[in-house]
Amino acid sequence: MDRRQAYEAELLATFARLGSGARTGATAERPGLSDADRDNEWRAQNNFFAALEIFRRAVHAAAALTSLRKDALDELLTRLDDAIPDTLAWDEAIAEARRY
Repeated sequence: MDRRQAYEAELLATFARLGSGARTGATAERPGLSDADRDNEWRAQNNFFAALEIFRRAVHAAAALTSLRKDALDELLTRLDDAIPDTLAWDEAIAEARRY
């Protein structure tokens, strides 16, 4: 795992812990991420990547129609690829949050 992936995993784990109510010093009986919260994370991941694919197709279609803004749309897709959450890191963050 590279530094960015490690950062993303830690960031997602932190938000998962915050969203689940787990806090530093929480009792061991409270899971860091409930089954429902885990399932919501997976649904969020699926929704995000499905919407992302629809968005990418729409941008590609728009780019094919323009010569004036094609470069800007191609740049958008490149930046988007650099910024999207990594699926593996997201899954690792979910697993890590389950441990708290």
